[in-house]
Amino acid sequence: MAVFAALALGFFSAAVTVAVILRTKQKARGVAAVRLNPFESALLFFLITATMLVSISVSKAFSSFQSDVLKIYVPTLLVQFLTIAVVVFFTRHIGANLNFRPTLRSVKSGVAYFFATLSVLACGGCVAIIYKCVFGEDIERQSAVTLFMNIDGFWAKAMAAFSVVVLAPVAEELFFRGMLYPCVKGWILSAVSGNCGDCGVSREISGRDKILSAVFAAVIVSALFSMIHVSVYAALPIFLMGIILVCAYERTNSIVSPIITHSLFNMANVFMITVL
Repeated sequence: MAVFAALALGFFSAAVTVAVILRTKQKARGVAAVRLNPFESALLFFLITATMLVSISVSKAFSSFQSDVLKIYVPTLLVQFLTIAVVVFFTRHIGANLNFRPTLRSVKSGVAYFFATLSVLACGGCVAIIYKCVFGEDIERQSAVTLFMNIDGFWAKAMAAFSVVVLAPVAEELFFRGMLYPCVKGWILSAVSGNCGDCGVSREISGRDKILSAVFAAVIVSALFSMIHVSVYAALPIFLMGIILVCAYERTNSIVSPIITHSLFNMANVFMITVL
């Protein structure tokens, strides 16, 4: 019975994800690939490395505090604001347009893709059932979930919720979908098309080249998105979440859509953690 339930959840998750991809392909406005020159590519890697080092330094600076709020959520808020600032700086420097202005279309799409993220919860359920069948025990809760559940005080919980529901979606979507995805798409598009501006090689970019660059970029960025959450058990569900968020961005060419999808998903998780 447990194996049947796992298969059903896994099939539902896969079916929804495939349906989202196919539907997006039919209706997508598309996200333009960003073709970086060598200096801009180096600058991007420098900014990412610098942000990571600052994040580690901030975490260490607050690690001596006894309060989990000061030790975890204050550094998290600082890093989230830093990430937003880095993305805004870099995208303005290269002249990329994030389309951050909310429209009825982008909001509606964001809500619609949120319902598609139910497949992520189904995938998580599938992984949990398989884990219990193999090891005979439940998967241990993620430390972030346990920490949130143990927070005392209204303002402390409100700050944590603000970080999870508002700032995390904005910072992560700006970084992964808004900045990184178009850049990776541009690198792959140059590779699969054989175009190289610096070496004088150039040919017309085909529709197949554009599709391949979008697919590979979505997989790479979603894998990186999964890795930063540092959870082996949640790796596959978060990867699928990343794919759906890329689809939300491709559907409207507005970063508002994946931000809304991500925010609603986090809000649903906070609700389940605190109420259910």
